[in-house]
Amino acid sequence: MPKLDPLTGLLDGQNLERRLDALLDRADDSGQPVSLVIADLGGLKAINVAFGREAGDRVLREVANTLSATAPETGLCFRLGGDAFVLLLPGVAAAAAAEAADSLRGAIARTRVTAESGYIALRASTGVSTYPQDAQTARSILRAADRRMQASRAPGLDSPSG
Repeated sequence: MPKLDPLTGLLDGQNLERRLDALLDRADDSGQPVSLVIADLGGLKAINVAFGREAGDRVLREVANTLSATAPETGLCFRLGGDAFVLLLPGVAAAAAAEAADSLRGAIARTRVTAESGYIALRASTGVSTYPQDAQTARSILRAADRRMQASRAPGLDSPSG
């Protein structure tokens, strides 16, 4: 039975590489692509300081809900740890994965989490990579998406917290 992240209920990061390896093996046989979207929240450290860890935990749960709600039916959602999330997209080509990343980023930006003094606005940076064009192994596809996410990070977003 897959291990779930206790805070968000998503598959945990330890499941990701195993699932990705299996999907890449199937992709070799079928010729279908596998895409991966990594999303990292901006400002979670500041939210924890300003509003407390309970608010930060609510943010993480809301982002997990948003990820699950926006994921295509065949998508697999993971919490990597800290404020990083992954959407694994079997059979999805690069262009459609980029659209999924844009949709996710927009949905996160529209998400508001209630705090004592009002609402907490959220933002995320995303990166996309696709097998086989961007990487050949589970680790390298994740690294490629992470590099792209880091490169797309808007000025002023804090670095990953986990």
